[in-house]
Amino acid sequence: MEPPTLERMLESVAYRGPDGAGMWSEGPVGLGHRMLHTTPESLHEELPLVNKTEDLVLTADARIDNRDELIAALGLTGRTREEITDGGLVLPLALHPSGPGEGFLVLLVVPSATRFRIGH
Repeated sequence: MEPPTLERMLESVAYRGPDGAGMWSEGPVGLGHRMLHTTPESLHEELPLVNKTEDLVLTADARIDNRDELIAALGLTGRTREEITDGGLVLPLALHPSGPGEGFLVLLVVPSATRFRIGH
């Protein structure tokens, strides 16, 4: 998706996220995010979020209620609780060997002409 097209789409929903915007695109796929800060950790959130190997991209409108439990289970240390964003929990949780667990929803929309590999 061409960045100017994605920018126009994000601008059209600016009222949904007045605290900032982010976008990612590669080939025919584009993800955009409008930010609305509602929690202390959302102040540190930058979405879309790309993992370290740059093969997964996440954007989400999410609120995680069992943050402390997930931070401990994932072994995330070296940062304060507020510095660990929801995206910073969702992405490693989705990749965790035991799976994301109960109550975890993933929605993926893929152009029909493109094939993506999901999972291991």
